[in-house]
Amino acid sequence: MAKEINQAETAIKAGDTKTGFEILRTFLAENPESERAWWVMSGLVQREERATCLMQVLRINPDNQLAQETLDKLLANPREPETKPKRKLPMSSEPKSEPDASGPPPLAIDLGFPLQAFLFKKGSRIYLTLLEGKHIIRAYTTQAVLPQVRDAVQRGELPSQYLSDLKYVPLDAIQAVKHAGSSLFVQHQDGPGERTWRLPFEDEEKARSILGVLTKQLGPDYMIQTKRVSNSLNLIISALLTLGSAAFVAAILWTLPQIEVGMAEDSLRTRMVSQLLESLGYGGVVLISMVLLLAALGLSAYLLLKPQARTELVRRV
Repeated sequence: MAKEINQAETAIKAGDTKTGFEILRTFLAENPESERAWWVMSGLVQREERATCLMQVLRINPDNQLAQETLDKLLANPREPETKPKRKLPMSSEPKSEPDASGPPPLAIDLGFPLQAFLFKKGSRIYLTLLEGKHIIRAYTTQAVLPQVRDAVQRGELPSQYLSDLKYVPLDAIQAVKHAGSSLFVQHQDGPGERTWRLPFEDEEKARSILGVLTKQLGPDYMIQTKRVSNSLNLIISALLTLGSAAFVAAILWTLPQIEVGMAEDSLRTRMVSQLLESLGYGGVVLISMVLLLAALGLSAYLLLKPQARTELVRRV
């Protein structure tokens, strides 16, 4: 056993869990194949990170019965208040592109088939959504390890060593899935309460197609329904935007000629328009006013034209 693990265990036994965690975190960043280190780490982190640590143990040694029983118990029991601080798990600094032929395959949990994976890139972050027979899984990954993630998913494996913020929920815990624009909102039972995930996708059509996939996965206990969305609030906001921007622009355009002939009264509005006039000139002030009015009209049109119905996948009563 590596001396770092011994040092970490000594610190933990002495009550210094923070030092123990930091030793393990540094060690695992360079030695992600240490079964013992992941097992010890699992006792220092919160529920979701604990599950990830246990998956890592099973990835390295699928025959570790104690880790499997601990993970099964963790997933089966209701969520309890956390007593451990929030801690970020390590990521391997040099992820392996190929599994070690001398050891067991890199398997965290056997996802099985059919397995469907959806990747959505936004900025430097890549969103991963996985659907399989028993769970819906979401996580984040990066461009650097994307080939390893793709290869593992194609083999039906969960590459948890390349993922961050890994979360999953059993399909039978899902209460509803709501479609809103390019996102799906998954409402699920979490112990005595409920939680909601947001799953982002590249566009509305993609989100709608994945809602269809979920409909098939969840089966006859769930049904698609369409709910009408009240448009009265959007109508009020639209009217306020239009009237407010029109009044504001009219006040500016009314004040401009008065300033030019020196007949404007001394007021906050006059001082503001005078400053704009000095900075932008007459044409610039008029242009900015028109752009403001058009922007308000465009936003109002968007609010009024938003779909007045929402598609939901809900559990049958």
